[in-house]
Order: sequence, then structure tokens, then C-alpha cells
Amino acid sequence: MLMFNISVDNFFNFLNLLLRIALILFFTYKYIAPYILKALEFEKKQKQEQDQHRILAIKACSQIQQKIQEQDVFFTDLYKKFNQWQKHVLFLQKEQQILCQKQEQKIQVSMLMKQKHLQQNLLVKETMPELLEQTKASLIQKFQNDNKLHKSYIAKIVQSLDEKII
Repeated sequence: MLMFNISVDNFFNFLNLLLRIALILFFTYKYIAPYILKALEFEKKQKQEQDQHRILAIKACSQIQQKIQEQDVFFTDLYKKFNQWQKHVLFLQKEQQILCQKQEQKIQVSMLMKQKHLQQNLLVKETMPELLEQTKASLIQKFQNDNKLHKSYIAKIVQSLDEKII
């Protein structure tokens, strides 16, 4: 008989156990393992896709942050330029206002001078005929009686006119 004191019943029980284990392994390998492998592959693919999406999201975020920084720099520069332009416009407006005030002052001075000149001309025009009449009357009265005085006075007038012309 056998060296190990094993009974036939135990041997078949053991063989039955081995057969069950083999059948379980076979069915597990044949039917359950593909589902498990597919599930593992699916999880692996999902994880890879999630990683790719995460990488793309990180790249997109970094691009967005870079664009935000570029726009921030652009708008800061634009704001500085706007402030410079605004200061320049205010300066030009002040210069224009000062220039307008100076021109207005010149116009007022010119108008005052013209007004004085017109007043003088008006005064001369109004008083000249009267003065001429009075002078003419006094000269006629003075020179009417004395002919010599008349000729000497005319000679002096002619001489003074000659001197002014020369």
C-alpha cells in the first residue's frame, strides 16, 4: 500500500477539492478575469484621460493666466497713456484759455484805443468848424485894418510850412 496512510476516501476528497479549485480557477480565468481586466483597463484609460484633461486644464489655466497678465500689462500701459493724454489735454486747454484771455485783453485794449481815437476824431469834427469860424473871424478882424501885418503873417505861415516840408 501507500507509504502515507491515506485512505481512498480522503484521496478522492482531496482530488475533488483540487478539481473544484481548478474549475473555480478555470471559470475565473475564462469568464471573470476578462471582465476584471476590462474594468482595470477601463479604469486605467479613465485615469489616463483624467490625467490628460488635468494636464490640458493646467495648460489652459497657465495660458489664461499669461493672457490675463499680458492684458493687465496692456491695460496698465493704456491707463498710463490715457493719464498722460489727459494731462496734455488739460495743459493745452489751459494754454488755450490763457491765449484766449491774452487775445481778449488785446482786443479790449485795441477797442479802447479805437474808442479814444474815434472820440478824438468826433471831438475834432464837432469842434473844428466852430474853431475855424472863430479863428477866421478873429483873423479877419485883426488883419482887415492892417495890410502890412496881413502880408507878414502870411509870409511866416508859408515859411513855417516850407520848413516842415523840408
